[in-house]
Amino acid sequence: MILLLVGRALAACDPSAVLVELEASGTREAYLCVAGAETGKDLLLAVIADDPAEEHPRATRAIVLWLLERSDRAMDPAVIARLTPADRRLLADGIRARRGRISPSPEHAAVFQQLAWYAPVDRYTDGRLRPVDRANLDLVDPVVRPAPPPVEPVAAPVAVTPRAVGTPARWGCASVGGPGGALGVGAGVLAALFGVARRRGDSHPGAR
Repeated sequence: MILLLVGRALAACDPSAVLVELEASGTREAYLCVAGAETGKDLLLAVIADDPAEEHPRATRAIVLWLLERSDRAMDPAVIARLTPADRRLLADGIRARRGRISPSPEHAAVFQQLAWYAPVDRYTDGRLRPVDRANLDLVDPVVRPAPPPVEPVAAPVAVTPRAVGTPARWGCASVGGPGGALGVGAGVLAALFGVARRRGDSHPGAR
């Protein structure tokens, strides 16, 4: 009977006429009227846009309720961006509450208990969420809990093999001074020739 009366009141209400009441006193009837009207979101966004320098906590809270009444739809990122962090937390909590989660926040639970769709489930898990719920949570949650900035990758240090003092540096297969370099090969040839000449001199004593 109560839900029937609320439904009749929402059908009879004029959301544009209750905006002043919503901003002034925030009655339950004003919230439900605006949240139940298809044009409610645009009216509330117009209120915020008319005076962007001022805070409009009741208007943004009413937008949350409007979104929760239509949480089976994909939510508009531009609308989410107009919400305060507190409103976004309520919205993220409400998306799960619509599938039966008992809100861990007493303040949020008090709000949901005023709404006809709130039906807590004792053994709720996020497995009850639908694909559209998960997509909406992905849209809302990063704003509620910003991801940490990416960490720049650190280049791995280049391993340097120490060499003994006096060991010539290697610059490749034709390195100068290395065992396989030009000087290394030349020194080996000279040593061989010197050895041959010395053996020949030893065989001819008179040549000394």
